[in-house]
Amino acid sequence: MKKLFNDKRWKPILILLGNIAAFSWIIFPGLTVASTFINMLTVLVFIALFLFDLNYVKETWFTISEEEKREAEKWKEHIMKQMEAMNEMHKQNESLKKKANPKQFDGVESDKPFVKTRNKTKKTK
Repeated sequence: MKKLFNDKRWKPILILLGNIAAFSWIIFPGLTVASTFINMLTVLVFIALFLFDLNYVKETWFTISEEEKREAEKWKEHIMKQMEAMNEMHKQNESLKKKANPKQFDGVESDKPFVKTRNKTKKTK
């Protein structure tokens, strides 16, 4: 139940409902009144509401919490360990690839595949 009623879930919904209520009962009726002073006050209320919403969006969407920073550090360390293990496996595979070929003479590069240079003689019956 705690996950259902936490602030992260209900706060955006309440702010959205408050914005809808402010627009429908304060801002739109205030802009349609014939008085210029009330129109200007309504515009100020609209600007304040807009700045509040902008600040809320900035804080919730573009701010990284300490828990998220710690989680990102853990993942970064985990990925670095995995990369080190993969590099070690790659080095082991490279060393296994370059085995000495006993059929080749000294000085022949072992990276290249062995090529037979001697032709077998065909035996006739």
